Amino acid sequence: MDKKTLTVFGKGQKYRTIPLNETCLKIIARYKDNEPTIFLSKNVSTLSRHGLHKRCVAASKKAKIEQFGPHALRHYFATRLLLKGVNMKIVSMLLGHTSVKTTEKVYIHIMPDDLNGVTDIIG
Repeated sequence: MDKKTLTVFGKGQKYRTIPLNETCLKIIARYKDNEPTIFLSKNVSTLSRHGLHKRCVAASKKAKIEQFGPHALRHYFATRLLLKGVNMKIVSMLLGHTSVKTTEKVYIHIMPDDLNGVTDIIG
């Protein structure tokens, strides 16, 4: 594994590689041998969806925040990227959607504010 990416096995039995920011890298560095063991089961196999959900619930309890699951993190990830101006096609690729239309259907509702003032550039 490249130390600045995380390979994810997801829906459709597909792998995709996600670039990690400095915050993610610092969190992962806290784990043994700088490997992302938070995403592995105790026997070092891929963590199941149920296992990952349990870890999210445990983390939310530890942080004393409302419980969340991996899907909520996925939506947060996509929403934050879009609100920061990342192109919808790039977000679609990071999410592993086969079509940008899938991403648009789910996230287009957060985009209308970006249209405010866009026509002001026309004189």
